[in-house]
Amino acid sequence: MEILLAVLGLALVLVVAENIWKRTHRGGDDSRDWPEWEVQAQAARLAREAVLGQMTDPQAVLAQVRAGDKLAAIRELRAQTNCSLRDAKNAVDALTLEHAPGLAAAAPRRAGRQNVSSGGKWEPVIGYSRAVRVGNQVFVAGTTAAGPDGSVFAPGDAYGQARRCFETIEQALAEAGATMADVVRTRMFVTDASRWEEFGRAHAEFFAEVRPAATMVEVQALISPEMLIEVEVDAVIDQAAS
Repeated sequence: MEILLAVLGLALVLVVAENIWKRTHRGGDDSRDWPEWEVQAQAARLAREAVLGQMTDPQAVLAQVRAGDKLAAIRELRAQTNCSLRDAKNAVDALTLEHAPGLAAAAPRRAGRQNVSSGGKWEPVIGYSRAVRVGNQVFVAGTTAAGPDGSVFAPGDAYGQARRCFETIEQALAEAGATMADVVRTRMFVTDASRWEEFGRAHAEFFAEVRPAATMVEVQALISPEMLIEVEVDAVIDQAAS
């Protein structure tokens, strides 16, 4: 039975991978020039779905997921499917987002560390958190004006996109127990530095009184052509004030 399930899982991966290749390389109405990162993300998704499809006792895995015991869930999944540790981790991350989103939003990876998720679809695929808190320090990942579904907010609007970035960052900081007043450094990666006043206006609306160390750098491109800015911040929580 295990061999049959493994063969079926492999067949599923091959069939869907063939469809991805056709959409990537053939012309016609469904042709699409996918960037390399998206092809890799799709491959990771297929591997994850193949593992989930091989589970012999899904409820046993889900019970561990809902209990918040990620390590036990990974062990149970590997025992059922004999998959790699990496594939099991990705599969459990996906199950957590679907069946226990509250745990995924702020799941401690180890003592003294808190991960914060924004629910973005690429977080479990690529393997990152919107923010990570360690002690009184919070590190917010590069944040764009993209929504959880991947759509970009305010295409062509430099100020609008920058403001959306800072709004998302503000929410992530709040979930980690910090505020914008705790931010000590900002880094802005922009596709057109000549629009610095538009980006800067949004920055000032959040940090005019805070005055963090700030950097703005022009880059050739971001992950989507519609994205004009990506922002990451570091914060240090004032323990005496908290």
